[in-house]
Order: sequence, then C-alpha cells, then structure tokens
Amino acid sequence: MLYGEQQINGHWYYFDTGSGAMQRGFVDLGHKVVYYNAKGWMLYGEQQINGHWYYFDTGSGAMQKGFVDLGHKVVYYNAKGWMLYGEQQINGYWYYFDTGSGAMQTNKIIGGKYYDEAGKLQELHGIVGNPTTTVEKMIQYYNNRKLLYPSEKLSVGGADTITELAKIFYEEATTEGIDPSIAWCQTMKETNWLRFGGQVKIEQFNFAGIGATDGDAAGADFSSYGKNGVRMGVRAQIQHLKAYATSGLKKSDLKNACVDPRFIYVNKGVAPYVEWLGIQENPTGSGWATEVGYGYSIMNDYVKKLWML
Repeated sequence: MLYGEQQINGHWYYFDTGSGAMQRGFVDLGHKVVYYNAKGWMLYGEQQINGHWYYFDTGSGAMQKGFVDLGHKVVYYNAKGWMLYGEQQINGYWYYFDTGSGAMQTNKIIGGKYYDEAGKLQELHGIVGNPTTTVEKMIQYYNNRKLLYPSEKLSVGGADTITELAKIFYEEATTEGIDPSIAWCQTMKETNWLRFGGQVKIEQFNFAGIGATDGDAAGADFSSYGKNGVRMGVRAQIQHLKAYATSGLKKSDLKNACVDPRFIYVNKGVAPYVEWLGIQENPTGSGWATEVGYGYSIMNDYVKKLWML
C-alpha cells in the first residue's frame, strides 16, 4: 500500500498518510494547497469548482492567490482561491475586474471612475467646477515663494501687481465656469512662477504655452492687446481649458468672444479632468502637453499645495 503523494500513469495522486485512502477535493499538503478530481488526479490551470474559478500552478498544482497573469488577462484570486469580480479593494487600492471574465480593467472609465494602466482607481479632479480657492489664497500661494513679481513686464499688459493678476485669473476662470485653482497653478507650472525663460517670452502674455509646440514654436502672442494683453492671454488659457474639458463646445458657447487662437484645433471634451491634460495619461491620447505626468504634476505639485493654505 502506498501513502502520501504518488505519481501513477502520468497523474499525481494523494493517499492518506494513515489509512492510505485516495484523496479527492482540496488537500493541504503543508507547502501548498492542491485539488484532486473525482478520479483522484491533481488538477492544473484554470478550474471551476463549486461555482468558483480557481487557478492551480501548471507545474506544481499549487492553488494560487493574489494577482495572476493568465496571458490573455490579469485576474485576482482571494485568500480562498476564488476569482474576484467587480470593484475590489486590494492592498489599499481599488481595482475593477470584469463581471464576466474577471479580467482586471486598465486605462478605462467605468461608472464614471478611471482605472489607470496599472488597474488602480485614480482620483480625478474636474476642470469645470466651482472655485476651490480665493483671490487672497492665490496671492499668498505666489508670495510664499518670495519671488520678485515681474511688474515692469506685466504692467504693460495691465497687471501691475500680483493682486491684479490674481483677480484677472479669478474673474476670467469663474466667468467660464472653470476652477481658478487649476488655471492659476497651470500657469505657475508653465511659467516657472512667472519667471518664464523658455520658448514663450513674458512679453507675449501667454501664461500656459498656447501654441508653443515641441518643435520650438514661440506660441501665441497677446501683446497686441496693449493694456488688455494680460487679460486676453488669461482669457485664451481659460477658453482653451474649457475646450479640453467640455464636449461639443462651440465658440458661441463661450461667455466672452473667443481669443484662443488654438480653440478650433482642440478635440473638445477629451480632458474633463486635470489629470488627463497630459497626453501620456489621457485615455484618448490627446491633451495639452506631451510631458509625462503633466496633469498629475499640476494637481500634486501645485493645486493640492494651494488647497493647503
């Protein structure tokens, strides 16, 4: 009589170490949990047992737990070895597994929620919305950097002080229903806190690099508006943000006449969230900038710090 694990005619069996009885079903061998079918054969790969899908290693037969890449899909097995479906919180993150196949969903919007390339639910922040800051906090946010405001340059366009600039941003943003926090922080990122120094020159009053492509184009210039140059530059930025955030937006839908020279080129509504302004992270492959993590940087490196004031 044989006992324990035995390979017979190409199949692994398990015989009780006391009685020698052939085992069926789940057996905990100490170093692994395996499954023997009605014939006593150890099973491998995907198996449906008592209404649940399991996965047993194709070499050892060990029941798998956690994330498993099956080649055609990534799935998750809980502590009991059951494949999970729908929304699941795992190690502090939310994931979504197809309710039919159990496949982890990536780079998709499901039920208004976005799951990134790693399958993790990402908190997204809308561009269109009520103000999440005040003019006073916008000013404080800039002044905390202890930088010299470029009044000589920006006064030409009608913004002698940081207070005037902040008011313009707030007014233009709220007029179009854009959260001023987003536009203000995008500008601080794009202009290096109003120091400029890149392709776009401060004299252009272009605060978000509109038209400044990776091919070294200087971008839009609003200096021809004279004392209204700063406001028109800000207005163009706000209109550009609104175009990215709003499906089907037409020039006639804007509260003010369109001054954004790139408005017609925007694929309307492809980036309703700040995080999707970056082309690399946008599910459609469109966006404001090619920089990896562009929108996430605006949120994490700037906006969230403004909100802390």
